[in-house]
Amino acid sequence: MKTWVILTIACVAYLPGELVALITCPAMGQCPANANCPADRTPCLCNAGFHENTAGNSCEQDIVPGFPCVQQDSDRECVDGASCTNVTPEGAPLTLQCMCKDSYIQRANVGGVPTCKRAPGTNCTVENGTEECVPESTCTNDSKSLAGQVQVQLTCSCNPGKHLVQIGALVLCKEDVQPGGNCTMAGEDTECVDNSSCTQDTGNATQCTCNARFHAKTDSATNTVACHPDVAPNSTCGTTEECVDNAACHNITQRCVCVPGFHLVSMEGTPYSCQADTHPGGTCSMADDASKCVENASCVNVTSEAGDVTSGSGNVTSEGGNMTSGSGNVTSGSGNVTSEGGNMTSAGGMQCECNVGYHVMADSALGTSSCQLDVIVGGACTMNGSDAECVEDATCMLAMTSEGIITGLECSCMEGYHRMIGNPACEKDKAPGTTCLIKSSAECVQNAVCQSVTPDGQPEDLKCVCVNAHHVMDNATCQRDFDAGQQCSQENSTEQCVDHATCTAMQSDGGNATFLTCTCNSEYHETHAESNRTVCAEDIVVGGACTMNGSDAECVEGATCMLAMTSGGNITGLECSCMAGYHGAIGFSTVCEKDKAPGSTCENRGSAECVQHAVCQSVAPAGPLEDLECVCVTTHHVTDNATCQQDFDAGQQCSQENRTEQCVDHATCTAMESGGGTFLRCTCDTDYHETHDDSNRTVCAEDECQHTKVKCAAAGMTSCQEVNTFVGCMLTGKCDSTDSEQVAHFRSAMMDASARIPADCADAGNTTCTEKVTACLNAYLATNTTCNSVDELGTCLTSHQTECMEDAGHKLATEFMKFDYQLLSCVCVKASDQCLQSQTTNYNATDNATKCSAVKELFTCALDDVSCNVSKTTDHQKLSELFSTAMSWSSATGCKDTLQNAATCPLRLTHCGLVYADDIAAAADNKTMQCRTADAFGGCIEANKTMCTENDPATTLFTEQYTLVSSQCLCVSKVTQCQDAVGNVTADPVDVCPKLVTLGLCLLGAKCHMADANDNDDVTSLDGAHHWYTQHRDASSCYVTSNSMCSQDMSVCADTLINKLQGNIPATQKCSAISDSMLCFNAANCSSDVAMDVALMTSSQEAARYRLQSLACKEPECNVSHQGLTDCKTMYEASFTAAGTDNTRKCTAKNDMVRCLRKFDCNTRMKDVVQQKYDALEKVSVTGCKMLSLEEDGDDGTSTALCLNTSLLVLMLCLLASAASARAYKG
Repeated sequence: MKTWVILTIACVAYLPGELVALITCPAMGQCPANANCPADRTPCLCNAGFHENTAGNSCEQDIVPGFPCVQQDSDRECVDGASCTNVTPEGAPLTLQCMCKDSYIQRANVGGVPTCKRAPGTNCTVENGTEECVPESTCTNDSKSLAGQVQVQLTCSCNPGKHLVQIGALVLCKEDVQPGGNCTMAGEDTECVDNSSCTQDTGNATQCTCNARFHAKTDSATNTVACHPDVAPNSTCGTTEECVDNAACHNITQRCVCVPGFHLVSMEGTPYSCQADTHPGGTCSMADDASKCVENASCVNVTSEAGDVTSGSGNVTSEGGNMTSGSGNVTSGSGNVTSEGGNMTSAGGMQCECNVGYHVMADSALGTSSCQLDVIVGGACTMNGSDAECVEDATCMLAMTSEGIITGLECSCMEGYHRMIGNPACEKDKAPGTTCLIKSSAECVQNAVCQSVTPDGQPEDLKCVCVNAHHVMDNATCQRDFDAGQQCSQENSTEQCVDHATCTAMQSDGGNATFLTCTCNSEYHETHAESNRTVCAEDIVVGGACTMNGSDAECVEGATCMLAMTSGGNITGLECSCMAGYHGAIGFSTVCEKDKAPGSTCENRGSAECVQHAVCQSVAPAGPLEDLECVCVTTHHVTDNATCQQDFDAGQQCSQENRTEQCVDHATCTAMESGGGTFLRCTCDTDYHETHDDSNRTVCAEDECQHTKVKCAAAGMTSCQEVNTFVGCMLTGKCDSTDSEQVAHFRSAMMDASARIPADCADAGNTTCTEKVTACLNAYLATNTTCNSVDELGTCLTSHQTECMEDAGHKLATEFMKFDYQLLSCVCVKASDQCLQSQTTNYNATDNATKCSAVKELFTCALDDVSCNVSKTTDHQKLSELFSTAMSWSSATGCKDTLQNAATCPLRLTHCGLVYADDIAAAADNKTMQCRTADAFGGCIEANKTMCTENDPATTLFTEQYTLVSSQCLCVSKVTQCQDAVGNVTADPVDVCPKLVTLGLCLLGAKCHMADANDNDDVTSLDGAHHWYTQHRDASSCYVTSNSMCSQDMSVCADTLINKLQGNIPATQKCSAISDSMLCFNAANCSSDVAMDVALMTSSQEAARYRLQSLACKEPECNVSHQGLTDCKTMYEASFTAAGTDNTRKCTAKNDMVRCLRKFDCNTRMKDVVQQKYDALEKVSVTGCKMLSLEEDGDDGTSTALCLNTSLLVLMLCLLASAASARAYKG
């Protein structure tokens, strides 16, 4: 850089410059270097490019831009266009440099020295000068007229063919870009040659392109490219590129011509451009100017008188001048045409229309349309359902193969038209009766076919004829035949109706109008074909399958459609069967004939020819020839209307007196009197009675034993003769002596007679066996029925046995006697009496050994020897008498050592009885000892029962004896057991207090009779135990308190009760104390799930009830228990948990718990625990819940839906809680 500066300074020419004020120049050559003396001045003047130094005595070279200077903000030291400027960086010493002024830019001159030039667009001073402006620019005059005055304004401007370019701070005038060259400002024309602009292609590249109606052309001389105007049609050209759009340079004439699809447009008579041919529906100007429409289209006048336009080939419709095209989306209100897809509308005037045989084809991609040749029948098309592209009377529709496979779209003749023979076009279908060309072709109207109408063998005359099931209508079409039931118009004609139907006149329901309807012919019926049409089908024969169960509409006459079954009862379907009153015709089983009346001749024995309840059978005497007639079956009779009616039940009215035909078997039509009149009724014959059979009919059945009694008693038993008649009637009745049940019936009748028989009726006659046996029975029945009287009856019957051995009445009376002998236990009674009689003599002996022997034998007799059945009442009673006598004898004789080593069950138990008898005698009046003896007696029996059989009389009798004696010891024995369980006690409270608790609990279970009687052993025994309890309790300072355990709570109840029962207190006070103890029991914390708790509660409650009953006191009404509270809580927890997040259900659960707690208010001993549970419940927070109080506060007390819609467990708990108030411990 330094070398460059030195060279520059050395090479600067001396140019006219600043005035050197201190030097005068009277003559040339007297000025210093780089200065000159002007001719008209004396001071020397610094040459151009130089300036006066600070001393004023020399000229120094002007400082170029970028170099240091000394006079800040002065331009005298710097080259033109520059000024001394402060360029000091921040924080650095002052630095001054010459810098280009505003509107000047730094450039290098010809020698490469930096200088300042005016930028294009800035003012300059020398018009047409180039020195002060940047290279390739000139100071030009941009004069303007302002308010009538011309104002001169000189501005630096780029020279022609140049354009302004700014690169950073550098501003240049650069050569214009030729077509095809790269440019930078898309959409602008400043940097491109004339008639071109900077354009951007799809790749975002920019280049200069000739404007519309201009084209690029190269000047071969200068090798430059410029934009020249396009050549108009009919003008000379060299290449097609030179021609206007849509034109080409003709290779022969070398002139521009419009390409196909476009036509010439002139402007003011001069060819101007090539415009696209008018699409179908577009406006054109001349009717004969086809060149302005697309190919195969013509310009036609489409204006109607009203301005409404319709075009068949352009899909154009106008209503009032506003036109709409159905497929082109084109609308024009006043003749202005808009096309969106190629189909256009016009309000009227001239427009392009496709020629006949052509149709509009739109190109949606290009937004144009053309006229294409109409598609022939069978040709492929594109517009499904439209007729626009097909030949006349054809439509574009789906084409299918014979298998129904769609192959595409093709033009097919529309409905009412068919393809012409030999021509792929359509013609109108031919009406019935019209001549056609090819047999069976599709030339005819729908539902008609082309066929010959001449007889066979003659030349064919082909006509269109309606197919089967159709008829000709007035409008020359073929209409489907009317279904059966539909109205028709040609009376008595069959042509309009389906097969086998006739157009018939019918009356309306009211009979006021007549109308014609297609009605099935005889032997045909209406049915539905597969097409759901109502047609006439031949009636179905008997045995044929049918469909309408229960109807006769589809079957032959006399038949009905019904279920068919196999012989095994399996349903096989529906079939026509002869209806009631008809049967299959003989020899023609497929039809039905009316059933034959009784008495009519029939053909086949046993066949179904006859009316219901009749059968075909022979009415002739036995022989080779049969005379077959219909005859009613045995349970039916002939009626006046020649049918077979069921016989009348017994008791029903009939009409043929003294005849049996109308009545059930064993009944006769008999005259009866009633209410002063006579009527006929079926009455059972002698030895028969009315009864109901399985079908609940009243029939006559042969009498049996039980019926004999009723009939025999009908005459009454108020006199001796009537009684004798009754007994004789029973003896000759239907009772069988070999049947024990019938013998019992006979005895029942005899017992009825014994209650009514007079004393003098013993003699009933002595002629017949019946009379003799009756006399025996009368004598027996007149006495008390004892074993002795039974013996007398047997003796009487035996006396007549020889002559009446085979008599049924004698046999029956004999069995009756045996029956009573067993019934009265005569075997047991006689044996017992004999045993007692024989041992009484021995017992009356004086020595004790003989007495004890009599006692032993009497026991043996009662328990082992006599033939008695302990399960029978009479036998049991007799044995008890013997046993009681034996026990009485043994207690008076001291025979307990007898039978000590006996080995059999009766004798071992007898020994127990002898010991008890002695001990009880020794106990005298000591109740405690008596009860201990009874307990020992029971223990002995229990220890020896294992040797006895299940039904051994000894077990029964001794157990009964023990039950009897022990029943008097319920209290004393229990108190004794309680005291024995405690045993001896010391003075140590540790020993005494627990035993007292045990004693108190045990005494609660003592069933003691509490009545205030001087000889009440129960009261005495219980008072003694209570006294012992309180004496030791107080002496040892034992205090019984509750600890919320069942046994401890019950101990408190026992202690309280014992305190209250001390001393001789009245019965009412005893009742109160015992009742209060029951409330105390219920309040105890005992669980129904703990066996020991249940046992303690059960025994205590039962004992308390026994005591109250002995005092004739009522139990407390409040019997709620502590367990019920537990159930309430369980119910609440289950329902509260089941509620989940439902606060309403949670609130319901809480209030149901409150209602449950209220039930326990009746037991004052439970108030504290109830309040505790209520307080705990109150602490459970539920949003929006109002909790009920324990007191009744108007709440209806009914449980909410807590127990509904919940689990089985919660439901069971609900039910359990609802019964809590009634819970009692009963084991």
